[in-house]
Amino acid sequence: MTPFRLLLVAVLFYSCSIQAHHSVSANYNQSKTVTMELVVEEFRFINPHPYLSTVLVGPAEGVITLELDNRRELVDLGFNNGTFISGDSIFVTVYPGARNARIAYVIGLEHSRLGFKYVANQRYLTDL
Repeated sequence: MTPFRLLLVAVLFYSCSIQAHHSVSANYNQSKTVTMELVVEEFRFINPHPYLSTVLVGPAEGVITLELDNRRELVDLGFNNGTFISGDSIFVTVYPGARNARIAYVIGLEHSRLGFKYVANQRYLTDL
């Protein structure tokens, strides 16, 4: 393979992977929002997007995995490995999964133990 073709393949592969990674609309239904109370089971503060494993409170109990904004932006807001611990009660507003009812993308979150409200794409936290 010539260097030009190799470069072309690399650029195409890279651009496709970036689009897939940042395609919230491909994985989540942005035409619908759901608000629910959840209990945290596990918080994984990983790159590129941290996630929470949670349990739905109420009659429709079940495990729901929540994807959060990118880790770098959350670090800038003061998030760390201890921001969520098992047993924390949270209220979230999410985009539900487009093809999977047990995944969701967080667009708003109220954390009762630490007393803050988070809104995705805002670069600050507010007190409850």
